[in-house]
Amino acid sequence: MKWRSQLVGVMWATLMLACDADFPTTTLPQPIGQSGELIVVCDPVLWNGATGKAIRAIYGSAQPGMPQAEPWFRIYHFRPDQISSLSRRYRNMMFVATSDPNKKEDFILTEKKNHWASDQHILNVVGKNDAELAQALRLRSGPLLQQLNASERKRGIVRLKRIPALQEAVDGLRDSMLLDMHIPNTYVAKTLNCSFVWLARDLGDKSYNLMIWTRPWAKAEGLSTPTPELTADSLLAWKDRVTQLNVAGPLPGTYYTTEYLEPPVSYPLTRNNSRVGMEIRGLWSIKNDFMGGPFYHVTLSDSIRRRWIHMEGFVYFPQESKRELLRELECLIHSGKSIPTTMPGR
Repeated sequence: MKWRSQLVGVMWATLMLACDADFPTTTLPQPIGQSGELIVVCDPVLWNGATGKAIRAIYGSAQPGMPQAEPWFRIYHFRPDQISSLSRRYRNMMFVATSDPNKKEDFILTEKKNHWASDQHILNVVGKNDAELAQALRLRSGPLLQQLNASERKRGIVRLKRIPALQEAVDGLRDSMLLDMHIPNTYVAKTLNCSFVWLARDLGDKSYNLMIWTRPWAKAEGLSTPTPELTADSLLAWKDRVTQLNVAGPLPGTYYTTEYLEPPVSYPLTRNNSRVGMEIRGLWSIKNDFMGGPFYHVTLSDSIRRRWIHMEGFVYFPQESKRELLRELECLIHSGKSIPTTMPGR
């Protein structure tokens, strides 16, 4: 027990030293590591106990809507003595420790951005003991996962905006759909008209696809309704009708549609604590053919113009990991914004 007590003290000191020291913020280096990676820094006692199990259950859980099981994040465990001037620059890091059991706080969660590297996200987690720390993490599993996913999305949007634009698509979206979205010139326009846009980036057997269309609120929904009710079933049925007409498959009589053998998973989409639409993850297939893969769909409510904005990304990469391909399309989708009714200089 004496050894364990000393270990707790070392862990606490390591955590505070790692995350409270002052470092210059004007000359931060670039982060290391890949998108979708999480470095967890804690003693093996915690990593092999209930706390490590809870962390793996949160960040290593299977992402919905994937044809093969893929975790939200690839998790790597580091002992505190393994953190060096280089390894502390990973893009996503979580420092985990137990505190003095006499302290009043049962659980402490703090975060820091851009600490040892630019675009870095650090989470600091402290609990009284292994069991209570694991329980506290499980209770916060949703927000914890959303925090890191939001950081990855923000980084992805910044990266994509560094790529020169496909101006034809950018101008087309602005003029026909009143949408402001940066489309990298690594994409080509397969369909670009006032009612439907289909953009693709093909790299051999790897394909990224983005579809965008809008739909006015139905008259039956009434002018007095702030935002019409939106259900996943009605949304999926509508999008299947749209894609059947606009996204042809490789052979005559084939077309893009939702795969329902594995039911899609839907979530309310909120911003600033207000519901603004819906996101759906699921599988797509080509009707009367054998192609398929994962899709990510977002429908936004545009109350100013009384319309729905539909955006869907889907990827094709047989037998290979698709998570980061789909993440790129998620970033493109979330970079899109409805143009205000009055634009400076317009």
